[in-house]
Amino acid sequence: MQTWTTRNGHTITQVLSGRCNCFLVRRGNARLLVDTGRTAAWGRLRTALALAGVAPGQNLDVVLTHTHFDHAENVASLKQTFRVTLLAHRLEAPLLASGAGPIPAGSVFLTHALMAAAGDRARNWFRYRPATVDIPVDGPTDLEDRGLGVRLVHTPGHTAGSISVIVDDDVALVGDAMVGVMPGAIFPPFGEDRARIVSSWAVLLETDCRLFLPAHGRACTRRTVERQHARYRGRFD
Repeated sequence: MQTWTTRNGHTITQVLSGRCNCFLVRRGNARLLVDTGRTAAWGRLRTALALAGVAPGQNLDVVLTHTHFDHAENVASLKQTFRVTLLAHRLEAPLLASGAGPIPAGSVFLTHALMAAAGDRARNWFRYRPATVDIPVDGPTDLEDRGLGVRLVHTPGHTAGSISVIVDDDVALVGDAMVGVMPGAIFPPFGEDRARIVSSWAVLLETDCRLFLPAHGRACTRRTVERQHARYRGRFD
């Protein structure tokens, strides 16, 4: 499991990779899981949490960067196994409660055509067990009262309620606000609003973060994000 350490001593461990990268942020006894992965990865997630010292029945804060199925499918299992406090954006809390996250929208020609062809059938493909948000996020949210130097910021575009997790103003966990699959390219193949995706990169660059960890692919450097923002800025306005 790859681990990063921030300037003020938070550790960020990648506890799942593959279909969705999930991360565990720790400082002292405080722990925050960012995204939960697919049900097929539940066993791996539980094992990774155990190796990180999180035992069944213990407190665990969980934040969803958004409520697409690959990020939210394990929420219900986590709530059954740990004493979870769940945070997600208020715009997506009703979707999570119904077990029907937003339908992925294509942001490039190929994915747009794919989702258009799928039509209403896609709704059944992306359902999962519902869960209730304990702390709806609405605007910048500081988690110092939960023992972490973490700030949640609204970074819409991929979905209306997408949020990013800023750790120590040093490392950002960005969900699907960007991807790290192809070197030097970060534009996500799925997204509801392309202009807002690019605007959200500007929000992330307003932080002092040096590294951006996406849910798909590898870490993106600040320089890469700056170059991609300069390339796409104004393109979709």
